[in-house]
Amino acid sequence: HHPRPAGHGVAPVADLRGALGHEHVADHVRPLAVRRSRHVGDGQAGIQRIPAGAAQTHAVHGHARKHANDHRAFHAHSGVRAERLHSAVAARRREPLRLPRATEPADFSRHRQPQQLPATVHHHRNVSPVHAGQRACAQGLIQRLASGPSIRGMLKPESLTERQALQVEPMPRVLLRLTLSCLLLIAVALLLVYQLTWRPPAHELLTASCSTAVQAPKLVPGQALKVMTWNIQYLAGKRYVFWYDMADGSGPDERPTPEDLAYNLDEVARVIRDEQPDIVLLQGVDDGAKNSDYQDQQKLLQERLADLYPCSTQAFYWKAEFVPSPHIWGSVGRKLTTLSRFHIDSAERLQLPMPDANIISRQFQPKNALLVSYLPLRDGGKLAVINTHLATAKPGDGTAHEQIASTETLLSKLEGGGTPWLIGGDFNLLPLGQYQRLPEQQRHGYAADSELHALWEKYPMIPNNTESSGTDRSQWLTHFPNDNRINGPDRTVDYLFYSPSLKRVSARVRKDDTLLISDHLPVIGRFLLPVLP
Repeated sequence: HHPRPAGHGVAPVADLRGALGHEHVADHVRPLAVRRSRHVGDGQAGIQRIPAGAAQTHAVHGHARKHANDHRAFHAHSGVRAERLHSAVAARRREPLRLPRATEPADFSRHRQPQQLPATVHHHRNVSPVHAGQRACAQGLIQRLASGPSIRGMLKPESLTERQALQVEPMPRVLLRLTLSCLLLIAVALLLVYQLTWRPPAHELLTASCSTAVQAPKLVPGQALKVMTWNIQYLAGKRYVFWYDMADGSGPDERPTPEDLAYNLDEVARVIRDEQPDIVLLQGVDDGAKNSDYQDQQKLLQERLADLYPCSTQAFYWKAEFVPSPHIWGSVGRKLTTLSRFHIDSAERLQLPMPDANIISRQFQPKNALLVSYLPLRDGGKLAVINTHLATAKPGDGTAHEQIASTETLLSKLEGGGTPWLIGGDFNLLPLGQYQRLPEQQRHGYAADSELHALWEKYPMIPNNTESSGTDRSQWLTHFPNDNRINGPDRTVDYLFYSPSLKRVSARVRKDDTLLISDHLPVIGRFLLPVLP
C-alpha cells in the first residue's frame, strides 16, 4: 500500500489481531484501514469490517509466540487494555465504527523517510518507508485508544447530515448536466432559426423572366420611356391602421381582409393598365406571407397584365418561414417587382446595409436591397433600371445614411462606365424643407438634414426639391400615412432619380383615384433616352 494524503484513498493503520491481550502487533497480515468515510475496514478488499482474526478472541492466542522472531514487528503501547478492544469488536458487529475527526489532517508524506518516524516505533533490520508509515499510524491509534475515556466515546457515528452529504451526487456533476442541457437547447434554437430564416448573399445574379407568347422589343436610343414607381402596400388598402404604422407599435390592425386584398388587386391592375408605363417599379409585393393569405401578388398582377408586360424581374427584401412576433406569428415574404414592356437581358440583387440588431433578431428583419435590371439597346449598350425600398429610419440610426451611400456607389459606377440609368422606389426619406413642415408628432424617424441630399446634390430627381417644397408642393406629396389623425397625403418619400444623360419630359403624382388603394401614391416620369454617337 502506498501512503496518500489525508482524505484521499486509504490510510493504512495496522493489523490489530495480535493486540487483544498482547503487546505484539504485526503489520504484514491484512492491515486495517481508515477510508474517507472513516469506517474501520479492510485495507485490501475495501470491506467495512474488522478482520476475522480480530473479531474472534480465541484466534489471537499464541499470536505473540508465532511472531516473536518477526523482524518487522514492533511493540504496542503498554496502556492498551484488551477489554477496550473487545468492546470495540463487539460494537463493530452491531454498527459501523467510525473514527473521530482528527484535530490535524494526517500527512503520510512525512513518514516516507525512516529518520522522521516517531520514537515509539522500533525498527528491526530493513523496513520500507511504506511499512514504517503504517506502523506509525497504528501506534497513534493505539495510544488514543489507551488514553480515551471509552471506546464508545471516541468511535461515535458522524452526524446524519454529514453522512448524507457524502452519499449525495457531487454538485459539479449536476451542474455539468444542467450546462450540457442548456447548451443543447441553445443549439436546437439556433438550428431552428437557421432553418426558418433567409440569408441572401451580398450580390446575387437573377434570371429575368420573359414570355415567349409576346415578343419583347429592345429599346431604341433616343426613344421616349415612361416609368412608374409605386409602393402598393401588399394590396392592403387604406381602411386600416396597422401595428407598425404607429411609432410605438400600437396600431390596432394586423392584416387586411381577403375582400380588401381582392379589391385592391383589381384597382392596382386598373391604374397600371390605364397609365400603361413602359416600365413599372413596384414595392411591397407579397409572396407567401401569412397576413396576405400566402398570395403570390406578382403572379396575380401579371395574369391581369400579361399582354402589356412580357418581361419581369423580382427580388425579395423580407422573407422568413416564421416570424415569432405576435403581430405576424407566421411566414413573411415581400419583394420588389419590375415589369417591362421591353426585353430584359439580366438582373442582379445587391444587398443594402441592415439596421443594428443582435444576431438572432437580424435573421427575422427585412433585408433591403437594390434590384437592378439591364435592358439592352438595339444598337448596343444597355439601360440600368433600379428598383428599391429603403429601410424605415429610426432616431439616431445610421442605416439610412449607409443605404444611401451604397446606392450612390452603384450610381457612380454606372455613370463612370457610361451606362445610363434610372432608379425609383420608396426611399422613406424627406426632401429639402419638408421636415420643418411636419407636425412634431409626425417627425419620428426623419432627420432635419435629410440623408437624401447625397443623391439630389449629384443627380436630378422627380419630384425635385423645388416641386416638393414649393407653393405647389401638395401636387407632389406621395405618402398618405395610416393614421386617423391625418386626412390626406402630407409628405414625399417616393422618387425617381435618373442619369444626367436622360432628359426629363414630364412628371406627376397620380392621386385622384389612388388615395384609397395604398398608403403611397404612384410617381410617373417620362424621359428621352440618350442618342448614342
